[in-house]
Amino acid sequence: MKKYFLRLTSFCLMLMVFVPLSYAGETSDQTIRVTFVNHAQIDIYQKPEIVWRHVKEQLAEGKGFVEQGFVLTPLDDDPAAFLGGYHMIQKKDGQVVDERNAYVTEMDPENYRFSIFADYLPAAFGALKVNAHYRLVPIEGGVRYELDAYSRMSIPKPSGTDAKAQVAKIVQDTTKGADAYLANVMADTKKVTEALTK
Repeated sequence: MKKYFLRLTSFCLMLMVFVPLSYAGETSDQTIRVTFVNHAQIDIYQKPEIVWRHVKEQLAEGKGFVEQGFVLTPLDDDPAAFLGGYHMIQKKDGQVVDERNAYVTEMDPENYRFSIFADYLPAAFGALKVNAHYRLVPIEGGVRYELDAYSRMSIPKPSGTDAKAQVAKIVQDTTKGADAYLANVMADTKKVTEALTK
């Protein structure tokens, strides 16, 4: 198989994914689609409404991405964004390094949960598509902040008798890297929200 490099991409909490060094489209005879699944959670000892407001602003409303240097444009003319959504783009030295459309697909304040679908636009991301579900589960003295993410992208088709083993290794390594990153993001969210007073 072609060599890969581990590239940090971010949908809401950011995912580490293996991206081909040379890649030119979503589907072809040389590529296959694979799915990465990530789960993360952390207990936060803060009022549920305070944590809810923070994560909703950071992710569903995109404030956290603006803080990372993205330029956001609401998808006001896109009927698919009936619950909200935004186009987001980030450039470095005049070149686009990240571009996506993010759609809010679920918003349930009563049960402290929402979902977002992200469609990555550059082919360099292997036509990455991510469905992420966020929820707060009440616990004694606070909430358990949980995330489930399902990411699907194209990678070069493996060859040889160990093709499945090659793909399994890519998925395993990528999932492990993303899990570690998400654990750090969760820890940062805990630190920030537990320090909030209102």
